[in-house]
Amino acid sequence: MKEIDLRYAKEELQKKDSPEVLYVDQNIVIISSVKGLQVTDESIMVNGFIVVTVKGGHAMLDVDNERYEIKAGDTFICTPRNIIENAMFSVDFDMFGIVVSTTFAQQLTRETGINVPSFAITSTHKMIHHTPEEQDIMMKYYALLVHTCLKEPSVLRDRTLRNLMQAAALEIFETFERENPCHHDISGYSSAEQIFSRFVQIMHSQSTPLHSVNKYAELLHITPKYFSSVCKQVAGRTASDIINEEILNIARILLRDPQNSIKQVADRMHFANQSHFGTFIRRHTGMSPQALRETL
Repeated sequence: MKEIDLRYAKEELQKKDSPEVLYVDQNIVIISSVKGLQVTDESIMVNGFIVVTVKGGHAMLDVDNERYEIKAGDTFICTPRNIIENAMFSVDFDMFGIVVSTTFAQQLTRETGINVPSFAITSTHKMIHHTPEEQDIMMKYYALLVHTCLKEPSVLRDRTLRNLMQAAALEIFETFERENPCHHDISGYSSAEQIFSRFVQIMHSQSTPLHSVNKYAELLHITPKYFSSVCKQVAGRTASDIINEEILNIARILLRDPQNSIKQVADRMHFANQSHFGTFIRRHTGMSPQALRETL
């Protein structure tokens, strides 16, 4: 399985000198198209938000063992640390893709005033179906992004790029709200939502999630009791439940790789020892780590 972290992707992508990679820094990767792809068996985990709008053709792919078909007019949004595999593309498949770091995603939602806490909760992905008019508007935004990316680097270019991405994010959100009118609004962040947003950013920025509610509360400069109430208010779940789900998600990802021994996974996940790791897995799945590995 290949892991891609935007913090270290710039040098690798620039070496490839691919004309499809229009822009890359430690927070943003913009890809204009992917042509000539047929099948790839390699599993990929990206430590960033992936937004792909399909311009033509169609593709099939698995995200966390769920099969998806994306076709012209669709925008697919995948949150960090989801495993993408078994991708198959039609010959005429064409797309425009953006990958952004969790830090930039949080800044973008604050700057646009979009209040979408459920987008920030871990292990989720969204499919948005555009009308022909919406798709045409998205293509115009992307054309402007391409035009901007091809300019000589400058402070003005970077500012223009950021503003265009804000506008495109608002356009995507408007479509998402049309399909899910009861779940989201544009009202700016309350204090609780700002804290929750920061919590998710910290959790995603770690190579593996921290285990302790108290530790996250300390990093957020609030009490554990208030931190727990924030999670319940914004996400409808306890802080402990969200943290444990993310720990379990990363454990599944690491266990899928046969090169990782169970002890190595326990060590990487910062469990005190392999026995404590096994206890955690049994408590949350009813299986031993080895049995869980065999189901993945």
